[in-house]
Amino acid sequence: MKKIKLIILSMIILGFSAFADEKDDAKKFVDAYAEKVACNIEGVSFDRVFDMKKGLYSVLWYGDIDCYGGSGTHSFVLTVIKKQGNSFKVLEQDAFLGTDINSRFITHIEQGNKPRVLFINYKDFVYPSEEAPNNPSGEWGAELQFKNNKWIVVENDRIDVCNS
Repeated sequence: MKKIKLIILSMIILGFSAFADEKDDAKKFVDAYAEKVACNIEGVSFDRVFDMKKGLYSVLWYGDIDCYGGSGTHSFVLTVIKKQGNSFKVLEQDAFLGTDINSRFITHIEQGNKPRVLFINYKDFVYPSEEAPNNPSGEWGAELQFKNNKWIVVENDRIDVCNS
């Protein structure tokens, strides 16, 4: 009986290890992908690999897609990938494109209790004509849900005006 418990425990540990390795592989794949499609890629200071279900990941990174080189061309990018065989396939290069989220100024991102939900805080402009282009005064909070292989903004509200 002790031997059976040990075997079951070993299988559980190996399963978690394989899953952690796949998340690591997803991060490495997107890092390599970012190097091919962007310039001036910088580190991200918060968790950046979000698993929606086995083999389907969203990975956050920061850079200048298409290497435009302007002062406002850098932003956070959320790339959606899917495991296919021994590699991954990009399903969506940047999930923030086409949304109202100002991905240049994301201040916080976390995965919700359900794996297909993300919560994002970001800064944006309250008084665009009066604010410096690199210092927005408002703080917003958004909820995204992953449906039909795409992130959709389901809630996006102003939280407060920052005093910065």
